[in-house]
Amino acid sequence: MKINYVFAPKVNELEEVFFFEPESVIDYLSTSRKKNEILKCPAFLDYYKNTYLIKAPIDITLNISNSMINCLQGLPADYLNMIVTNRFKEGDLHFTASLAWFYTFYSKESVMIEVIPPTWHKNSFQNNINLITATFDISKWVRPLEFAFEVIDDTKPLVIKRGDPLYYIRFNTLDKVKLIKQEPTKELENLISMCLSVKAYSPKHSMEQNYSFMKKMIDKLKPKRCPFRW
Repeated sequence: MKINYVFAPKVNELEEVFFFEPESVIDYLSTSRKKNEILKCPAFLDYYKNTYLIKAPIDITLNISNSMINCLQGLPADYLNMIVTNRFKEGDLHFTASLAWFYTFYSKESVMIEVIPPTWHKNSFQNNINLITATFDISKWVRPLEFAFEVIDDTKPLVIKRGDPLYYIRFNTLDKVKLIKQEPTKELENLISMCLSVKAYSPKHSMEQNYSFMKKMIDKLKPKRCPFRW
């Protein structure tokens, strides 16, 4: 199964410089845990065979104080305003935030993408957060993945280093997945924008309802001669 992806929508022109390509979790485990018995388990291999690691593109240290989140490094203010979102609401159990290091995956065939914790890539930062997981059909809903999380202990600074694990993406199919990197097009960016707008204007609809809203627009761009490769 072919699955396309782009670094989009772009926040600046440095995504191509700093972003990592998705990394196969099975390849990582085969190298780092060669003698581990779990690699002989077919059920384990089936679960992780279409699972990829998404890594942090740059160093960033964040501090939480009085329900506010601030960067402790000298990164450009306009860049921080675009990528760091404070999602804390009064009454939340934990402080919640997200980082807009966007990856967008899309496919002609129906397949569910899952955002799940990076179980085999633990570090002190990951031990202090609860990843906000998600799933949707990437043939019916085209939107960027955002790194969203709760902070367990907000008295500690959130230190993320370039190359640190953020999350896994898993494609829920037993077919072998082949990831194909594409260049973003105006048509794709418009489609992403529409999906985000549907969610913004109708936040209480189910995913099935969101799929139905976007079906006509997505199907319109799926023919063989479409402006971007499916």
